Amino acid sequence: MTNGSKIAIVVPLKGMTAQSFEPRREFLLGLAAPGTEIGVYFVPDSPRDIESRFDKALVAPLVSRACVSAERDGYQGVMLWGGVDPAVPVARETVEIPVVGPFEASLAYANLLATSFSVLMPVAYRYFINEDTVREHGLEARCRSLRGIEMEPEETGDHPDVSMERLYEQGRLARDGDGAHALVWGCLTLWDRIHELGPRLGIPVINPAMAAMFMLDSLIRMGQTFSHRTYPRISEADRQLAFDFYRTRGE
Repeated sequence: MTNGSKIAIVVPLKGMTAQSFEPRREFLLGLAAPGTEIGVYFVPDSPRDIESRFDKALVAPLVSRACVSAERDGYQGVMLWGGVDPAVPVARETVEIPVVGPFEASLAYANLLATSFSVLMPVAYRYFINEDTVREHGLEARCRSLRGIEMEPEETGDHPDVSMERLYEQGRLARDGDGAHALVWGCLTLWDRIHELGPRLGIPVINPAMAAMFMLDSLIRMGQTFSHRTYPRISEADRQLAFDFYRTRGE
């Protein structure tokens, strides 16, 4: 199979524009098969960062509506650009095409590559957001630790060299002290550099942007989408009622 897929990226982050996202789109396009088309859907009224369960709940109908638009526009799958997978389970109940989040894709690869892993994140006090997803996927026994580098997400992008050194140090502690055989970065900053840590640490370090892109593309190529037994499709009427509520909310 040589024909590329038609992939939509949904971006639920306030302040992200087509211009600022373009390097990320080009990076993802460079990973894809020749002929792949990537469209980007920005979600209005999103928080600047998804930092709590409340934020994830707030964007769920907005992200779902963007996924519906992507499906109607002929896209074959959706990747969420959000390190904590905002609204992924909800979105899967509104469309037939596969929807993949970077963090759960990273967990799947880490689980394949090693019998134990640790999660690295910008700040440790928000560990519960990533821990929720680890627990939902039944991976508590394999997750050795969740460690923060104590930098806000914006700071990690603004100071990549400092961030990478802090990630190296926390990764070393996770490897040597916690018993992690692989590492997952629970954020999408450093999307073009995080995988550089693997050779330095001598264990797999999963780049979440790459993980989500490759997983989504493989699902599309295999002709697979998510089980309706796990993610039952909501009715068109209920879906439209939720979308109409959020549309009139801003008027």
